[in-house]
Amino acid sequence: MRFSKGGSSSPPAPVRTPDTLRSQDTVEFVVGISEGEIEGLVDGAKSYFIGQTQLENEDDTPNLQNFTLEDFHGPAVPQDVITMQLGGGSRSTTVDVDLFQNVPVVRETLSGTIDFIVFRLAVNELYYQDDSGIYTSSLTFTLEYKPHSGSTWTTVTGAPITISGKTTSLYVKTIRVPVAQLPDDHYDLRVTKLTAEADGTNNFQDMTFESFQEIVAGNLSFPNLACTHVVGQSSDQF
Repeated sequence: MRFSKGGSSSPPAPVRTPDTLRSQDTVEFVVGISEGEIEGLVDGAKSYFIGQTQLENEDDTPNLQNFTLEDFHGPAVPQDVITMQLGGGSRSTTVDVDLFQNVPVVRETLSGTIDFIVFRLAVNELYYQDDSGIYTSSLTFTLEYKPHSGSTWTTVTGAPITISGKTTSLYVKTIRVPVAQLPDDHYDLRVTKLTAEADGTNNFQDMTFESFQEIVAGNLSFPNLACTHVVGQSSDQF
């Protein structure tokens, strides 16, 4: 008699797709140091701290990626102007409203004498899961704006916009839109999510209209004020 060898096969391990979306915000700020002229930073970026973190470590490695640092010594008659790379002075308005499919969220700017509008959207989670594992997914939305006194909406170039990938933590998407100045009016903004809501079982696609910024282009100059100008790419640690 012959007997076959018994045994059992193990089910395949579930797929665990790693997060593929990482926020890549660019930050820019001007900070006043003192009234009156100074000689400058003692050791460049190593002398500059954001909170308790040096902008540059003692071994010359940066803590803020792709940064530039300028220090302005504050003479009575400034010889140099601060050239803002992201546009100029800005005003931020918090929205913090969750987006649902085909339900527009509308907000108004405070001014029309602006050169750019920056939409800031937060993807709280984005993935698809089933019994075999966790995978990437996508969501689509559209952005529009118009003069408050007008009736015709302008769709932002490139919209509708699709975000594809996977994240189980906050991912921020910013879209910067040039606009014409409206001295006697202001703008209406409209954000609409086109993808269905998360079902809590297989599809997870949560998005929030976090805020928007109104930006006025132009250079800055501050007599008798020593200051620094920093531009850089933020990271998970900053």
